Amino acid sequence: LEHMRLQYLAKEERDVVGHEQSELVAIKNELAKLTELTHAGQTTTHAAETMYRQPQPGLPQSQLEISRLTRERQSLLNAKLYDPDDPVIRQLDARIAQLMAQSGHVGST
Repeated sequence: LEHMRLQYLAKEERDVVGHEQSELVAIKNELAKLTELTHAGQTTTHAAETMYRQPQPGLPQSQLEISRLTRERQSLLNAKLYDPDDPVIRQLDARIAQLMAQSGHVGST
């Protein structure tokens, strides 16, 4: 009976430790993602500031927005923060497709 009790306690302890390890891994991944977002965000912010400071003459506003969103999407994918099926990327794809349809472009990202 004592042996069974010790086995049960050992299994319970392993379960708790496993759960805590999973939580730590999730927190570590979240921190890494936030760190990458911070670095990517600084780069993206700089690129956006540069783009808005130097408007490209002759391009319609919708084309500028399509260009900006496409670069943002590519930046997020290149940083390996998101995969193509992530909701954030899907939202960007949908917005790009919407703008392209409104401006008469054919094709997708």
